[in-house]
Amino acid sequence: DPDRARWINSKIVEYEADQRILRVKGFPVRINVELTSECNLRCRMCPQAFVETMTRMDLDPKLIDRIEPVLPFVEHAALVGFGETFMHPDFREFFARLARKVNRTRIITNGILLTPDTARFLVEQGLSELWVSLDAINPETYLFVRGVKQFERIVSNLRALNSIQEELNRNLPELSLTFVAMRRN
Repeated sequence: DPDRARWINSKIVEYEADQRILRVKGFPVRINVELTSECNLRCRMCPQAFVETMTRMDLDPKLIDRIEPVLPFVEHAALVGFGETFMHPDFREFFARLARKVNRTRIITNGILLTPDTARFLVEQGLSELWVSLDAINPETYLFVRGVKQFERIVSNLRALNSIQEELNRNLPELSLTFVAMRRN
């Protein structure tokens, strides 16, 4: 029973943490995976905008073969990082395999590539949480922070996601809008 295995593992991890055990027997209960360091933006608060020597690369999809034995114990997996997750060429394959093994999944995105087709895929695969880094409540502030005129596109993408959830009678993914607080926003 996968739920029982996760519960037992979480108790082992909790005990090991409380006892400050260095050579642990428990498996990770949470993992973060950065599929790509490539991004379609150069936001003013992100290192991608001002670190010119930043290496841009995609994670080899075969990596999931290496982490798959641990996945039955993972309670929460997130696709996050400095890159835009949806830019990875094998994003769908990677996410589908991850979603089959892990209870809760999260993706952080800037929302530009959240097309209706991608939104439908995420809803059908059971994505738990979608965090969209918006950083603005109007097009002008968005342009200042993100440097591109894509605010309306993102709002449209989020409306499409909502429509797909209604059509499929699904409550997930839970949607969060994230902001890096600045004087301007």
